[in-house]
Amino acid sequence: MFEQELESLELQIESLQAKRIQILQKEATIVSVSNYEFKDSNGTNISLSSLFQDKDTLVVVHNMGSGCSYCTLWADGFNGIANHLNNAFSFVVASPDSFETMNQFAQSREWKFSIVSTKETTFFEDMGFAKKQEEKHYYLPGYSVFSKTDKGTISRVSMDYFGPGDSYSSIWHILNFIPNNGNWSPKKVY
Repeated sequence: MFEQELESLELQIESLQAKRIQILQKEATIVSVSNYEFKDSNGTNISLSSLFQDKDTLVVVHNMGSGCSYCTLWADGFNGIANHLNNAFSFVVASPDSFETMNQFAQSREWKFSIVSTKETTFFEDMGFAKKQEEKHYYLPGYSVFSKTDKGTISRVSMDYFGPGDSYSSIWHILNFIPNNGNWSPKKVY
């Protein structure tokens, strides 16, 4: 009985997840994107198209910057799977921090993936991961998936947001099974 109930719930979760993905992909609709110019960890200009390297697909994580302990948690997790991701497509973490701040923070975390600074660009806003209110930017975490055609055009083909409890960091699922975990939140230093 217990196993049948769990199996039934798992099938419902799979079905709901598939519906969620369909909605997100429909919402993201394939949109042509500009070839933005960013700064790499050395401060060198680097275009969105060059981030693809020799791949047709690029995943860009929209990280809120060094001030966000939740974004640090997600990025720390990506550190362990970056090589696996880069085997199939290009994987880059983008930050609104300056390249100096971003690079120093990435080195302190020993991140192994590529990072770019989007400072002084509208990339986050244009992709729906930032809002501007009263001259202040409010960033949102998540990722965008881009595709490049043979003609060199770039399109965003899907996206999703990150948030506590999501399926992009395994810690949330572990915390679900720990009693009285309601006060836990990530820190940059323990």
